Amino acid sequence: MSKSPPRLALAAIADGSSTILADKVAVTIKAEVFDAVIMLLACYFAWDLCYPRAYQLLSFLHIHVLGEHTNVRKCTSFVKLEKQLSALQ
Repeated sequence: MSKSPPRLALAAIADGSSTILADKVAVTIKAEVFDAVIMLLACYFAWDLCYPRAYQLLSFLHIHVLGEHTNVRKCTSFVKLEKQLSALQ
């Protein structure tokens, strides 16, 4: 049985609740979207998990929002976006 990486489900945005799902674990949180994404990043940190390659956005947020470097295999779109951001600075 393959394990699924943690992911965020925003089912009821109106009441501000979100769910972080991973394998058979479901954690419901009461937070705005930005805070829920930060909590998802915290799950990867707390559980010492690597970001799946399909979740390039999480790697991007980890590097550019949290300001921490992470070793991740970057797709070409990720590299292009980083180059565009560095050109703006």
